[in-house]
Amino acid sequence: MKKILAIAMAIVMMMAIAVPAFAAVEGGANDGNDTIISTKTVKWVDDEDGGHEEDAAWYTVTIPAEVQIYWEAASTDVKYTVNCQLVTGNTLKVSVADADAGYVMTMEDSDEYSIAYTLGDTSYQTAGAVAVDDVQTAKVKVEDEAWRNAAIAVYSDTLTFTAEVVA
Repeated sequence: MKKILAIAMAIVMMMAIAVPAFAAVEGGANDGNDTIISTKTVKWVDDEDGGHEEDAAWYTVTIPAEVQIYWEAASTDVKYTVNCQLVTGNTLKVSVADADAGYVMTMEDSDEYSIAYTLGDTSYQTAGAVAVDDVQTAKVKVEDEAWRNAAIAVYSDTLTFTAEVVA
């Protein structure tokens, strides 16, 4: 009798654990048990006026504010990071150039000396519409002769990064 009672209690406890779940479909053209979801290529942004829709496509190019080029270095990497989520079929193109197109670092507080350089790997394009933490490198190259012909001082130049969405 104890065995039968123990088996009956085990069956009752197993039945108590199983809880059926039922989903109801209310309205719409779907008369099955499926839920149809969809998304738009806009996102909702809350603001003081109650909110508004914005384009969901975005990109960020993170560039360094300053890069140290060590004296007599043949090449220095200028690393930047690309993140984007764009419309299918679009890519992000990033280009790097000298702001005044001179490719010359000038001495601070004087025009007496300068250091000419070249810039390599100046263009990058994402492989697709999505890029996550994609680290890229532009290279500043200085010839030995340019180092030898410059007085010891602080030199600087400005690089301009341009990002554009390409369809």
